[in-house]
Amino acid sequence: MTIEDLLKVRLKAIQAKHNFNPNLGATQVRTAPPKIRETYAAFRELVCIAKASGLEIPYSPSGAQEDTRHEVVSKSEFVYLLHRKGTNECKIGYSTDLTKRLSALNTGNGGSLAIVAQAPGGRDLEQAIHRHLEPLKIPGRHKEWFYLDDSLRKEVARKMCEGIEAFTGTLEPPRTSSPSPGKSFGEG
Repeated sequence: MTIEDLLKVRLKAIQAKHNFNPNLGATQVRTAPPKIRETYAAFRELVCIAKASGLEIPYSPSGAQEDTRHEVVSKSEFVYLLHRKGTNECKIGYSTDLTKRLSALNTGNGGSLAIVAQAPGGRDLEQAIHRHLEPLKIPGRHKEWFYLDDSLRKEVARKMCEGIEAFTGTLEPPRTSSPSPGKSFGEG
């Protein structure tokens, strides 16, 4: 059994009982008993690993079994990494309602944006990531858009789970002045 298989099995087991929303933070379990909060903490760690590995997170909007449901109290801020399908264009921002934000952004982008990663955090984490990725910023676009190839998307997703400390300094300047269509800096 691979690590990915073990991860899927563990996430499926947690979600079968609790059905935590992977798009919301710990506030969804703030009033829950300590055991559920501990399970949620383990769930969040697994979600970060799964998203960095490109695995889907099991979640049913219809909710968990009645006796294990927990109340969502409020929403926290999340930093997100979105990818425009078919390109290397990515947006990094923050929101308190990622589902609503993605819907609004997709309206203006032909529905081509997909969530690559999300992590608890607000403007401070978002700005640290922006500074770190400054050399990869898309010229002429809003400051939140960057050229990130698949490996850089995975690296940013992993670092988002580690927190603000993972984004010190900036990346090395790109080897080319601008990427070819569909390519990222450094891909020629």
